[in-house]
Amino acid sequence: MREPRDPYERSIEDVVARLREFRRQRDWQRFDTLKDLAAAIAIEASELQEVLLWEPVARESETIRAKRGELAEELADIMIHCLNFADRANIDPLEAIYGKIRLNAAKYPVDSASDSPKKLRRQD
Repeated sequence: MREPRDPYERSIEDVVARLREFRRQRDWQRFDTLKDLAAAIAIEASELQEVLLWEPVARESETIRAKRGELAEELADIMIHCLNFADRANIDPLEAIYGKIRLNAAKYPVDSASDSPKKLRRQD
């Protein structure tokens, strides 16, 4: 399966198809249980945290420049496992994301959630 050169040709569906093919070629799909994929997401998220561990927040821009490759790799690992999880659970990732954005917009209206985290009042 070819990778699109033009970033505007890329889609989540293409990525999911590529991931399916990658796993199929290696016979890895049989290991993709929801439990293990959820664990893999958490483990990879901790590896992303590890890249930033002990880095001063005030120097965040420098850290990003210095560690961009590591950050991108760990972020990609998380996203790959999330897409594999969504595929296995038959969840449309874009539908889930846009649905969550709508829920958050209703839960955290602009007038009560803007400017400062101290102003945030959860609307349960």
